[in-house]
Amino acid sequence: MKSRRDFIVEMRMERARDLLMRSRLPIEEVAARVGYSDRATFSKAFQRRVGLSPSMYRRRLQASQGLKASRGNDSSGKEAALLR
Repeated sequence: MKSRRDFIVEMRMERARDLLMRSRLPIEEVAARVGYSDRATFSKAFQRRVGLSPSMYRRRLQASQGLKASRGNDSSGKEAALLR
């Protein structure tokens, strides 16, 4: 069973992934919107949970989406496949 803290961090990271994927907000703003007071703390927590820094995560998603658009595919693919 997850601790309350783990659950909260998991929810924050889920929201952060969504913001990084669907917006062009600066990383600092994403951090603030998910409850972190500074970019460094957010980036460390994100990298621990996701395995990539927030900026690298966003770049990989954008690169993958650009590739899909050029092939005429929709964007309904699995997130994990985008990050390989």
